[in-house]
Amino acid sequence: MSQAKMKNRFPALRCFVALASVGLIVSISPLHTSAKAGKCEAPRDAFRRFIPAAVAAPAPETVFFRGDGSETTLADYRGRRLVLNFWATWCLPCVREMPHLDRLKGLLAEHGIDVITVSEDSEGVPVIKKFYAINKLDQLVVLFDKHMKLFESLKGRGLPMTILIDAVGREVVRVEGAAEWDRPQIVNFIRKCLAPDN
Repeated sequence: MSQAKMKNRFPALRCFVALASVGLIVSISPLHTSAKAGKCEAPRDAFRRFIPAAVAAPAPETVFFRGDGSETTLADYRGRRLVLNFWATWCLPCVREMPHLDRLKGLLAEHGIDVITVSEDSEGVPVIKKFYAINKLDQLVVLFDKHMKLFESLKGRGLPMTILIDAVGREVVRVEGAAEWDRPQIVNFIRKCLAPDN
C-alpha cells in the first residue's frame, strides 16, 4: 500500500499531525476503566489524547515482523511489560518523537519495561534501517507491520499511537499523538502504570 493510499484509508493520520502542530493537549477517559488503568494518572499537559482501557483484555496475537523478516506476535513478549509504539517515516510527529522513544528504552530497561516501535512504512525494513542510521537510534530494534494488520487489530485510528501493555499481555492505556517520552514525569507515569500487581 502506498503512503498516499494509507493516509487516505486512515484520515485520522492527518488529524493527528494537524492537532500536534498547534500543541493541543486533550485528555479523554472512558466513564469506566479497568482496575489497572485506574491507577494511571497522566502528567499534566503530557499527552494529546490519553485513553485508559475500559476492559483488561489481552492484546491480539496478530503477526508482525522483525528486521530479519522473521515473524513475531505480542504473545512472544508475554512476561515483559511493554511500551508499544506505532509510527512511520512519513509521519512528522512520529519522526519527532522517535529519539525520545529511543532514550526511553534505555531509561526503562533497568525497570524491566521494554519499548518496541512498530513501523507502518509500506517499504518495510530498508527504509526503517536507513531512518535509524540517519537519526542514530541505537536502542530500538527494527519491527514492521506488514499491511497494517497489527495496527488494525488494535483498532488504531492514526499515527503515532502508543499502548502500554502489562506483563500478562493486556492493554492498560493508549496515547494518540506524539509525546516527549523521556521526560521524567512521563517515565515515572509509565513505571506506575505498569507496576506489577501486589
